[in-house]
Amino acid sequence: MGIKELEATTRDIPDYDVLMTQPGDSYNDTTMLGEADHGFLFDAPENVIREFPQFPPIHGYDALKEAIRKASIRDIPA
Repeated sequence: MGIKELEATTRDIPDYDVLMTQPGDSYNDTTMLGEADHGFLFDAPENVIREFPQFPPIHGYDALKEAIRKASIRDIPA
């Protein structure tokens, strides 16, 4: 799947009435993160974190899991 198809799919997600939580780590992920209900920069380089302060930076899988748990409407066990 190319980037254009992925962006189109991401934009169509709200049509399915689901909550989207999305991690990404680079410039090409920022459109997808912006479309998500909860977007995170996961282990992204410092220049990407500085340029996109609207996305919280998450470092490490334990922190990512906790961020997803907090963003979820479900009760996900720790």
